[in-house]
Amino acid sequence: MISKIFEKKKAFSKFIPSVNLPVENPFFVHIHLPKTGGTTFNTILRKNFNENFEEFSGRFIFLFDKFKEEQVLRFMNLQTSIDCVTSHNFNAFLPYDNEIRPIVAIAFLRDPVDLFFSLYFHLRHRGGNFPAARMDLKEYIDYRIKNKFFKEGFLYNLTEEQTDKSFEFVKRLVETNRLLLFDTYRMEDAMGILKINFPKKFNELGVTIKNISIKDQTITEEDKSKVAKHIVKYDYKLLDLANEQMDRLLKK
Repeated sequence: MISKIFEKKKAFSKFIPSVNLPVENPFFVHIHLPKTGGTTFNTILRKNFNENFEEFSGRFIFLFDKFKEEQVLRFMNLQTSIDCVTSHNFNAFLPYDNEIRPIVAIAFLRDPVDLFFSLYFHLRHRGGNFPAARMDLKEYIDYRIKNKFFKEGFLYNLTEEQTDKSFEFVKRLVETNRLLLFDTYRMEDAMGILKINFPKKFNELGVTIKNISIKDQTITEEDKSKVAKHIVKYDYKLLDLANEQMDRLLKK
């Protein structure tokens, strides 16, 4: 445990070389955050990269072991024809300073309250032994609050922490153009940014929405308000960061 904490501190303080967009011959890593439009984006990646695209499927989202930097590097060394990879197993710790190819990571975010309800309905209809499958919505909200399960936000998925230091790390990745953070509700803007900066890689950008959660209960304003009180502050800060970056790149 001590060595893991030490490694993370090292990663947070590591120098991250910046890149200017557009980047020549990038290796794209889609960090597929749960219920943020990632499945829809994967269909776009598949259309544009064809046989040069690889999707790593894993166990369900909360059980994923994240890939280590050396694993990503080994894959890049062995699979030189692959230009783009996607998985729930990726996080923000990637070998950005490698000598093979410049890495550009992509992640989508959405309003965290909407995400909470989307994930509930997704789990509810997935079946299995998930609490959402056997609880109605109000029960599930109380269950999540009681068990303090609101830590699994965007920042936790990206860095396995919810701290100022981990937020600054992600912010540095965004400022150096190593991580493109996109707001799911601005999908067309996101596609425009990719097409402008990587025209040889992103040509077919028609969006067909996939994996929409089926709602079998009504979400009230009281439900939304109750959930909003427990959303960690970093989720909103990251969403603001994503929109600031998108505005900057569109203006450029």
